[in-house]
Amino acid sequence: MSAQEFAIALEALGFRYVEEKESDRCCLFVNPPCNDFFARCKIDDGDSTSCNEVEPFDDDLHPPGVIDLSTLPDGLPCHIEIISTKAEPELILHSFSVVKDSHRNLTVRTVDTGASVIESRFRFHDKDLEGAEVTADFTTVRGAHKYIIRGSTGNAGNAGKFSVMLPAGSLTKLAATQGAITVPKRGTITIPEVPWSLTPRKATSITIELDPTSFATMVCPAKRARVIILGDISGSMRNKGRMEILRQSFVDLLDRALSSDWRVCLAAWDSWVEWFGCGWIEPTQRAATVAWVQSLTARGGNDMRYAIEEALAQLPDATEVYVMCDGDISPFTLSPTGQAPAGRVPRLPKCDYESNQQPYNNTSWRLFRAQYPRTIFHFFALGPDSEAVHMQEMAEIGGGCFGESL
Repeated sequence: MSAQEFAIALEALGFRYVEEKESDRCCLFVNPPCNDFFARCKIDDGDSTSCNEVEPFDDDLHPPGVIDLSTLPDGLPCHIEIISTKAEPELILHSFSVVKDSHRNLTVRTVDTGASVIESRFRFHDKDLEGAEVTADFTTVRGAHKYIIRGSTGNAGNAGKFSVMLPAGSLTKLAATQGAITVPKRGTITIPEVPWSLTPRKATSITIELDPTSFATMVCPAKRARVIILGDISGSMRNKGRMEILRQSFVDLLDRALSSDWRVCLAAWDSWVEWFGCGWIEPTQRAATVAWVQSLTARGGNDMRYAIEEALAQLPDATEVYVMCDGDISPFTLSPTGQAPAGRVPRLPKCDYESNQQPYNNTSWRLFRAQYPRTIFHFFALGPDSEAVHMQEMAEIGGGCFGESL
């Protein structure tokens, strides 16, 4: 992939790129695109060795992950190491050699580090946790090496956000602390080994909420998206004010959608699905929609497969689906032995029936998701009883974001 093709692919992910003249810059594009690394450049001219460090551009003209190598001497091999900025001890992600010729051409213009970016957003009581201290433990694949991750959450445009660039391995004990407040991430974030590619790789996006009144902030659709929100109304939603959170989230999302360029449809699910209307909500329907939201009550069982199938049968042009759940992911499984979906499942006789008692229990989520290649699936795990680890993996397979609350 050429640098121009890489730049076009970056723009498709939402990053802005303004190409400069070749005479001004010798740019190297690093995959995945982020600024959570620095490049160490070592040059050996035969008599001596020099070493300098280069950080990615931090301006409005370049996307993340672009470094300027115009100061390299012409014709001399330069050994470059890409190093993660937030790991202790030093964590080298990738190393390679490059040469710049007298015409300012680089022998390497794009490089894949084989790493992934984990972007976490920490929130407490509906507010981003700005300037909080973040720590975590990281272990590479097969436990070969262990590292401590340290940093802090951002402010302003990156409020509450913390990102880190890591190779395949396991991230545990991730938490953000600000004074007496600690927002912890449950379980383990597994970072997979990724195939070598020069197609820009998206960050894994995770939101961790402590004591929220709404999960609406984790919904960040693409421009002109058509979004279905599936909110859990199973019997367990009666507990700990969860229905109040669902109702407030639905109203918040309705108002955001009606004042934005994306469309929304709201649905409540247990073993059945309840809709407001039969399509995308119009501004003239706001009052009726709010009344419907306020009438929702916790009542039934759990059939996530039926809910998603019904949603996409009713609105096949949906580009994104957000699933909020406070319990398990039945009838889905993440096991490689899960059964392939064979047609649509029927609506169960009663709304309090459980899908884990049905013949289609243990449906493979990976195979099910493959039936909807044009749809992005996001998940939000509400409360400590939810299967957050499983929903996080489902979001990764679905190409979407994940959020959890405690």
